[in-house]
Amino acid sequence: MGSRKKLPETNGMGVENYATNEINMVIKQKLSDSEEILIKRFIDTIVEREKYVNVNPKRANKLFDEIHSIFKELRKKKQLKRLEPLMEHNNNSVVNFAAKYYLIVDEKKAINKLKELAKSGGMIAFEINILIDQWKKGEVTFNY
Repeated sequence: MGSRKKLPETNGMGVENYATNEINMVIKQKLSDSEEILIKRFIDTIVEREKYVNVNPKRANKLFDEIHSIFKELRKKKQLKRLEPLMEHNNNSVVNFAAKYYLIVDEKKAINKLKELAKSGGMIAFEINILIDQWKKGEVTFNY
């Protein structure tokens, strides 16, 4: 006699529900993967932009637009929380962008990180102080 294929353990939920749960897990993983790809693009684009800021402003601006588009996609997917780990990244530009956009999620944590970054001085400190001031006045929305 032929052997029957053993069905997976369904923990009492029935084959249909088990299959639905399996499909949902695959979908969640795919969504998670697509968000991971967005985060990787976010980081890579910031790092690339850093190379052009002082030598090719037109290219740097185009890359900024791409960074902002990635932010908008993360916001649309309600995944801005994925920026939090980037506030500990080894690249200050990545930290800066992540913390700016993280203001929407956790203002206190983002401001603390931005202030920490501003301690390095220079132009970044100037920009961060202006951003924080404008944020507190409600003048920053990232809706552009």
